[in-house]
Amino acid sequence: MMAYRHICSILSVILLASVYHVQNTQASFVGGLTQSAFTQVHHVTRSSKNHKRPFLAVAMSSETEEEMSASTLRSMTFANLDKDKEPQLLVEFLMEVGACSTAITDADRDTPLEQAIYSEPGDDPWARQNAAVVCGDAAVGTNVWNRCNVTAHFPASFDLKGIATMVEECLDIPLDFDVERVPDRDWVVHVQQSWTPIVVSNMVLRFPWHSDEDVKDALSKVDVDESSVITELKLEGGIAFGTGEHPTTQMCLSWIQQQVPLHQGDTGMKIMDYGAGSGVLGLAACALDTTVTAVGVDIDADAVRIANANADTNGLAMINYLPPLEETTDSESKSVLMKAHQKEQFEQEILPVEQNGPYYDACVANILAGPLVILAPTLASLVKPGGGLGLSGVLAPQADMVVEAYAEYFDNVQVEQDLNNWVLITGTRKA
Repeated sequence: MMAYRHICSILSVILLASVYHVQNTQASFVGGLTQSAFTQVHHVTRSSKNHKRPFLAVAMSSETEEEMSASTLRSMTFANLDKDKEPQLLVEFLMEVGACSTAITDADRDTPLEQAIYSEPGDDPWARQNAAVVCGDAAVGTNVWNRCNVTAHFPASFDLKGIATMVEECLDIPLDFDVERVPDRDWVVHVQQSWTPIVVSNMVLRFPWHSDEDVKDALSKVDVDESSVITELKLEGGIAFGTGEHPTTQMCLSWIQQQVPLHQGDTGMKIMDYGAGSGVLGLAACALDTTVTAVGVDIDADAVRIANANADTNGLAMINYLPPLEETTDSESKSVLMKAHQKEQFEQEILPVEQNGPYYDACVANILAGPLVILAPTLASLVKPGGGLGLSGVLAPQADMVVEAYAEYFDNVQVEQDLNNWVLITGTRKA
């Protein structure tokens, strides 16, 4: 009954928001609210649906106007909300009344009360009652943490006290919130400045905004043999995973640096990067030895495109594909892959039959424990007898189940490295 009342309240706000809109550039708030919630009501105009909608303009106090420009953003946070207050509805409510963005975060993060709620792809959704997103909209009330912080960003012209009053009246959430001014800065430049070149052993991963001086500075801060050859990779991650920052990527890169020399003098090592993302692992192998060729596979069509672009940028022999649909068994991955297959421009990028077999001297896969367990037969079918296997994306407590899944196909399957509670699992393909 409570949820029904909350939903009806939000629907009322949505309906009122379609009748009232902001026009005055000095102040604005969308909604059918009483004048008492604001400092001043400027004007209301009416019109038919074929013309401008009616407007409700609300002025901020003169003190606020002096302190902030109209372009300034402020964050508004409702903290420590119990799950039964349905923070998802509050998020929808705040978006409908004009928030630029909203977020739900765990109020107990980094405390003994912190609780994981997201299941990995491949997990049995019924095995974890509290798993999020596995039930979609039906999971309302179960797919959030026990205590949540809800944060919304609003332009400076919005009356946050008025919004909070409306939240209290409609959603029965106490009139208790924090407000912070969001710094006015170029956030793209800010992120780039904090994202330095990444050094793993004798390899440097750099991004388009990094200068040669940035690379030298990064190398000076780590213990690198001055006489060794430094290998550089230029990456543009885009929306694909794989920038080299994460411990799992770094462990896989170190493993690749060990594997490539084992095949020097051969006719040319061939490596499979399964779950390639940006292509960083396959490209690293090619960069270490120009006789190496790499094939990457990813279920995300955008990742395939980005990885191929990174290969072109670096002039390396790596090509990336979508996997055949029948190789994907868990429902979440299959859904992503089906969408990718429906994109006409990617039809030619499905892994060819002649490259989908035991042709690879090594296979590296940095995904997650659940999908890796499911993919054990698939990855085993790609590696030559005696070929190497490197797996990561696995937390230390998950290692045993991954080792067990691959022991049927590989010898000496073991945890080779542990870094910040993430592990690297290696093995050798059985004859």
